[in-house]
Amino acid sequence: MTTAPTSLWRMALALLCTLLLGTAFTAWAIFRADQQKREALLQQTYLVAQSIPPETVRTLAGDLSDNDKPIYHRLKTQLMAAVQIDPDWEWIYLMDKNPEGQILFQVDSEAYDTPDPSPPGQIYGEASDILHSVFVRRLAATEGPVPDRWGTWVSAFVPLEDPRSGELITVLGIDIDAGRWRSSILRAGLWPAVFTL
Repeated sequence: MTTAPTSLWRMALALLCTLLLGTAFTAWAIFRADQQKREALLQQTYLVAQSIPPETVRTLAGDLSDNDKPIYHRLKTQLMAAVQIDPDWEWIYLMDKNPEGQILFQVDSEAYDTPDPSPPGQIYGEASDILHSVFVRRLAATEGPVPDRWGTWVSAFVPLEDPRSGELITVLGIDIDAGRWRSSILRAGLWPAVFTL
């Protein structure tokens, strides 16, 4: 005959095992959702990048003189339209690297009357090691959440190369607000957590 203390210990052990397994499954569901979302964002960034003609970007100087070029405004209009594709996208931009190794903005999707624009040639001093590696290794990547002067973001970066010479022309990036990103992936862990409880 099982004594009461033994039954209580078994019940406590069963509850602990359920809690541990449920927590592990919830964490796995959140991690998997994060990875799937990163893969989807990277694929979407590739698709947007394919719509940017490298020979057009090549004509940009990467400084304020680009404001006087119709091609700059054409690219900006294109990015302003592209950012409307997905309500989660906050920014789309093209970036280059100057001779000093600093990463700068070429064109972005912000409206002309925004209170805090990124004009052509603006140095992006918060550039991460991952972003720098995209320029060096020419491999697409995601990163984040990473903070900068505008907020905290999860980002995808895709390098664009000249199809004939292989020269790196620009890097296209897409940012998603980190708070919105977290809310999205945490929803993936809701049902495992409820089931565990």
